[in-house]
Amino acid sequence: MALPAKVPESVEAAGGFDKPDHDLENRSTAGAGTGAMKAVHFGTLSDREAARQYVYHFLGIVGRGLKETLNGQPLLLAGVHEEIADYRRANKDANILDAAIEGSVDFMPLDEIARRSSDAAREQFVNSGRTVLAEFREMTDRGRAMGGDPHAVLRVAAAGRVHQLCVRAGTGVQEDLLNAAAAETIAHGGEVYVLPADEMRDMNPLAAILRF
Repeated sequence: MALPAKVPESVEAAGGFDKPDHDLENRSTAGAGTGAMKAVHFGTLSDREAARQYVYHFLGIVGRGLKETLNGQPLLLAGVHEEIADYRRANKDANILDAAIEGSVDFMPLDEIARRSSDAAREQFVNSGRTVLAEFREMTDRGRAMGGDPHAVLRVAAAGRVHQLCVRAGTGVQEDLLNAAAAETIAHGGEVYVLPADEMRDMNPLAAILRF
């Protein structure tokens, strides 16, 4: 995909550097479009510090420019470790996957990028499910926690009461019931996570956090 018009393709395109009196002046850009942007001054720093601060602000511009295109979808970052960290710091509200590809993808085959993207998304999905399962186990209001009986969970899911549902993988004979409970949860705006069987041995075979 081509970058949106609001995303500068390089640091130079976002404003560049000036060096008055042999000092590096850190400038960035702000505004609705690149043609009408005004310089935002951060003052003078050492060359190294100013360059890092400028790149950080540039990555914030990139993140804001991508917001509409991404529309909440997860983003997998690829690049130098330091700049990946800066992008996360500059775009704290973005949906960024925990995993990243360190290094350049310019010469990486598309199927390899696809595989790494899939692995990163799967890792994020499972980790999110683990967080939900931990919350389920720690809940003090047990009236909002339900597990064990797929028929009972299916009934409350069909009523729109399930907020988050963890399902044990490889359940076999109860698969139809679990699929139905998952489908009802999703249909009513809930979240569903499938976790490895050995992490849900005590759930037999699901755990639900209810809205009410």
